[in-house]
Amino acid sequence: MYSGNNLKPWEPWKKSKNLDKPAYRIIKDFNLYYQPAMIRYQTNLARRYSEIQLRNVANPDMKIDPTYNKNFNINSNFDFRWDITRNLKVDFNSSNIARVDEPEGAMRREDADYQQKRDSMWNNIMSGGRPIQYHHSLNATYVIPINKIPLFNWLTANAAYGLDYDWSAGPLTADTIVLGNQIQNNGSFQLTSTASLQSLYNKIGYLKKVDDKYKRRSNVAQAKPTKEVKFEADKINLKPNIGKIIIHDLMTKDVKIKMFDQNNRVVEVEMEVVNERRIKITA
Repeated sequence: MYSGNNLKPWEPWKKSKNLDKPAYRIIKDFNLYYQPAMIRYQTNLARRYSEIQLRNVANPDMKIDPTYNKNFNINSNFDFRWDITRNLKVDFNSSNIARVDEPEGAMRREDADYQQKRDSMWNNIMSGGRPIQYHHSLNATYVIPINKIPLFNWLTANAAYGLDYDWSAGPLTADTIVLGNQIQNNGSFQLTSTASLQSLYNKIGYLKKVDDKYKRRSNVAQAKPTKEVKFEADKINLKPNIGKIIIHDLMTKDVKIKMFDQNNRVVEVEMEVVNERRIKITA
């Protein structure tokens, strides 16, 4: 496994004072990573072997041939990542399963053909086995530097590409029958963009003046001080489910109400704001 930690990009024009103007930013910010960020390869061998011998207890003289279950696979995985630039990044990974075909019958050291079967199996291992399943995927992302062009610095754009490929081997059959293998692939491409209208308005004189005007009004409205005022009324007669209009003349719709009976107990009422001068209460 290789891992490039703390890689620094090649930036040939980073310190160039001739490119300090905003119009040259896209050139000055050019960068390139000359080596991958990660390369990893893994492989493992997984083998299962079992024998089953059935016996006829009712007729011991009847011989039943044993059955063998063999599954010997070589599993491989490969991962590759390269941040080509700060904006362009590529990831690739693949996996492969290969089967080691073993000779038929038992694998016992005491058998006369054991060495021959063992050599045959090792030859299959050294050749990498018989591929039965393969998959790979590729993903690339790119932050398009359109915002580094002064005329379009109110825009951002991103592109993404993805690819998947799968292959599966067909079953082993007689030489006269060819069933073939199976493949499947798919790809996708995405392009997204966002616009900052605030930055666009700042580029157009008339729109900038209008925006600044409404900003000032908003700031004045927010800075306007507020105060708490009270209104009290006595001897208000309420009937169940019948609303009563109260005129308070406070010139606000932000109203809170508390009502008490003649014994100074809180009375639960529903309030509806009619306008800045009136409310409606219902018991």
